[in-house]
Parts: sequence; structure tokens; C-alpha cells
Amino acid sequence: MKTAQLRMAVLAVTPWIAGAAGAALIEFRSNPASITVDGSRADWSSVSPYSPDGVTSGATVDWNQIWVAHNTASSLLYFRYTTHNSPGSWSGQYWRYHLLIDADNNSGTGSTSDGGPISIGADYLLEGHYLYEWTGSWTLIGGWSVDASIPNSSAPQDIEFAIPGSAFGSYWSPTWSFRWVARTQGGTWDYVPDSASSDWNEYSLVPEPATASLLAVGACVVFLRRRMRAA
Repeated sequence: MKTAQLRMAVLAVTPWIAGAAGAALIEFRSNPASITVDGSRADWSSVSPYSPDGVTSGATVDWNQIWVAHNTASSLLYFRYTTHNSPGSWSGQYWRYHLLIDADNNSGTGSTSDGGPISIGADYLLEGHYLYEWTGSWTLIGGWSVDASIPNSSAPQDIEFAIPGSAFGSYWSPTWSFRWVARTQGGTWDYVPDSASSDWNEYSLVPEPATASLLAVGACVVFLRRRMRAA
């Protein structure tokens, strides 16, 4: 219980810490889980999603929420997307969903544009459930099974799929962390985070060291603020 409460406290304070430190990190998550890609979302109940995205007027695909989870033993990275609107069936619209991954956390390598400037150097692009690698241009690695049965094509979407760790080559390891941004194509582009040209979210396969680092940064910020107030 204490560990869970600690993690939730860190997740809640992360955006404030980032803002206070002038960093571009918006949210951090780490979700060890065992997910089955099927007609149920019950196994996502213990996974902490990234914060809901607001409604974007005019977007063909309007992000609602994004989940990321992993299973180190099975070498799988899981993704779940939901939308506010009804963009149509996944089979016809999957190409509108982009999630870009900065695998080496280096904005100086990879692609720095996806229809517009982005804050990261993207080494991988998830276009729907198809994974591409940046090699000077986007090169297809492969595609994987997806469940888009909840609900049907005439309602807001709820998508889940899994990518094997081997698809990410030497980056995949039990200690891997990466930055990401997302956008949708069609109509008004919808970005996550909204300020993706300057900010990003982060995911790590190692929750505890990251949690400790965030707590240390948070403690320093709180200490400095108290000193400033006392002065």
C-alpha cells in the first residue's frame, strides 16, 4: 500500500517539479503488467494512464487518453488508446494515429518533425499498430495484432495492441526508458502533450530508480521554495 501511495504521489507532483525546474518533461509513467490483447480491458485496471487530453475541435481523431505498460519477462510493450470522438473503424483509420518514440533520449538523433516540429528526436514511429524505424526516412519494421472491438466503429475508439521488445533492437532492455509524443492526422491535428513542439512524456521499464530520482528533485525544489519564503 505504501509503495502504491508513494508512486501516486510522485506521479501527481511530476508536472509541477518539471515546471519548477524548467524542464520539458510533462509526465512520467512505469507500468509493469500482463496484458492480453483481446475483447476485454479489465487487465488494464492496474495500469496508470497518462492524463486525459482535452477535446480538440475539428480533429478527425481526437485523443482522449493513452496508456503504456510493459512485461519484462515476456519482452512486450503494450499500448492502449481511447478517443473522444468517432473517427471510424481502426482498419480504415489506423494510419491517423502517430506515437513517436525517442529511444535514446537524444533530441539530436532521429526525426524532429511529424507534420510539424516536435521536441524529441524520434527513432521509432508507431503508425497505428505498425512500427517504423528512422534511418534517414521511415522504414517499416512490422505490424502486430490489435483489438479494436470496444466499442464499434460508430463510437469513440478503445484500441489495444502489443509490440515485442525485439522490434526495438538493442534499445530494449530491463532498464530502458524513452521519451514520446503523439499526434493524429486529419482535420485539426491533435498532439499529446499539447505542447509537443517543446515538451514530451516519458516511459520507463524501471519504476523504482526513477521514482527515487523524482522524489530527490521534488525534495530539493520544496526545500528551495521554503528557503526563499523564509528569506
